Amino acid sequence: MKAQLIIKKSYGDLQVVEQDENGRVKIHYIGWPKYYDEWKNAEEVAEKVHCPLLKASSLQDRKKVFLHHLLFSIKNALYPTLKSDPVIRIETPIDNDLWEKVAEIMDMSSKAQRKADISNTALTKVFGDTTWWYRIYNSNFDYCYVIDGTFVLKILKRALTEYKIKGDDGLTECIRNDCLTCVCTFVRGNGNHNNLDRIQK
Repeated sequence: MKAQLIIKKSYGDLQVVEQDENGRVKIHYIGWPKYYDEWKNAEEVAEKVHCPLLKASSLQDRKKVFLHHLLFSIKNALYPTLKSDPVIRIETPIDNDLWEKVAEIMDMSSKAQRKADISNTALTKVFGDTTWWYRIYNSNFDYCYVIDGTFVLKILKRALTEYKIKGDDGLTECIRNDCLTCVCTFVRGNGNHNNLDRIQK
């Protein structure tokens, strides 16, 4: 019965938006993209146990989370693959207010849709990490790195189209135009113990 009650209420910075037949509820973090929605046991949500609250009111906190996620995605992409194209593309959902904050720290207008040729030095100041742009991925000192001056940041506004079942009448089209995506691209280089000077600046 408790699960039925929480369906209709918001708890702090999260809101229950769906419930399944197994007593689990889908929670939405208010102020965050639906990308971060997750399913949890209804009792956990009702008792606020093991339910991290993302502070929508704090743009500073959300900026830190976004940059941490972006940094991890960059590091994760710094690994050699059989793919011949060295251009890496990372897409992350982002809300309007957070994009304004990210654009500000990237020294660009929030109305600008693209900033190219961002230097690794400039991004070191943003990430606060002098090793963000390379990754030594084995004990032989083989590594991958972001080629300086190839980093591009842009924002895309995409219409999300989906079809929903409408009774016996078949499908109905639903289009949402509020989906912002932050896109980062860069060119990945490879190195080994013979040219460690590239990353020992």
